[in-house]
Amino acid sequence: MNKLLSSIFLSLLACTIFAQQQPTEDDGIGLSQEVMQKLLDGVNFRDQQHTARVTRCRGTYLRTEIRDTSSEYALQAEIKIVGDDRQPAFVLKKIEHKTLTEVRIYEALLRIFTPGKDDDHGTYDYERLDGETWEGESNQRVITQDAGPLADTDVMVNGILLKTDANGIIHDTENQLNILDKFDDLGIRLFDFTIDVPGFDPINIPLTRTMPQRRQSDEMRIEEDEKFEILLAYGLDFALSKKKPEQDALQCKATLPKDFAFATAGEAFPLTITVTNSGETQTSCLVARSFSRIDGLDGKLFYFGAIQPGETKSFTRILRVDENEKSNAAALEIRFSDSWSLPKQRIPLRLTLIH
Repeated sequence: MNKLLSSIFLSLLACTIFAQQQPTEDDGIGLSQEVMQKLLDGVNFRDQQHTARVTRCRGTYLRTEIRDTSSEYALQAEIKIVGDDRQPAFVLKKIEHKTLTEVRIYEALLRIFTPGKDDDHGTYDYERLDGETWEGESNQRVITQDAGPLADTDVMVNGILLKTDANGIIHDTENQLNILDKFDDLGIRLFDFTIDVPGFDPINIPLTRTMPQRRQSDEMRIEEDEKFEILLAYGLDFALSKKKPEQDALQCKATLPKDFAFATAGEAFPLTITVTNSGETQTSCLVARSFSRIDGLDGKLFYFGAIQPGETKSFTRILRVDENEKSNAAALEIRFSDSWSLPKQRIPLRLTLIH
């Protein structure tokens, strides 16, 4: 309506100007007929027929397309009990962080605007453009996935050169890492291992060993990760018993390999301690320790934890007599302790040594 009034006003104004500005008889200044005609044509431009306007626009969402993919790899480590002797070992696997660049794809449409009496009114119609699409917003997302074991690779663990097998297990057949040995001192409950692999960031493994109430500080802390708790890796229950545990009805024995005839100085051999609970209550935080005057045989801990009535548990340590040992025989004794006191069981052993 306002535009219509403006049009009428301009028409009247032009007519007034035309009437007032015609050339006078005394040759006064006025507007020519040509200029006046252009003004009148300009006033009437809105009366001309309006044409439709066509633009291209986005329609319904169709799909998301991946336009670029890039990957970065990292390593993860865990502690695992492996082999016939059930010894702790580190296992390495690769983790892939894949970055995907994606674009959302929409239908492409023609939007046709047909004006009404003025530009503020009209109708819109849409037509699909077959075979054409509209690219919308893009974004990136990261997918983290297991990329398999780090197989057959040289690694450095605390400065010791070792190698992984096909399953990513760090082969330590000579027991060079001495993982269990690091915790034979009851005052030590945490030991850090660092694994270096070319092309990857170093991995720090804060390995822990928690036996409640052995010492006041021997409790798992909130910042410690259970996946690096060595007794949990063994599946042992070291929760405290609420009543006096079984101590008297325990049957204990030591086992060496069937083909074992003597210990050779400097060479490793396994010693297995087996405990059967023949009583009516479970044990609590049960451990055994070796006592000997021979270096390499003294102070080795064997872990059992809770043994239920009728249950049997075994634990193996890899021992090595010091290569400089000159004795021809070695004596050692296995003694036991739990969260309450010292059970009476003992296992005396005597080994022949050769050099």
